[in-house]
Amino acid sequence: MSVGSAIRRHRTERGWSKARLARLTGFSRTSILYWEREEHEPRRVAVERLEAVFGLEEGSLNE
Repeated sequence: MSVGSAIRRHRTERGWSKARLARLTGFSRTSILYWEREEHEPRRVAVERLEAVFGLEEGSLNE
């Protein structure tokens, strides 16, 4: 599964909008949109912050 698909899956499983995830992470809604559409790849620091907000182990979004 791609990082973008994993972000979307974890976000929707929690019932969060892109705007809510943006508020929780400090990233823009547009960045989240691009990542989920796989138009851009999030940097490592972004992936780590997303994993922390989702309560995931480090490296689990890349699996």
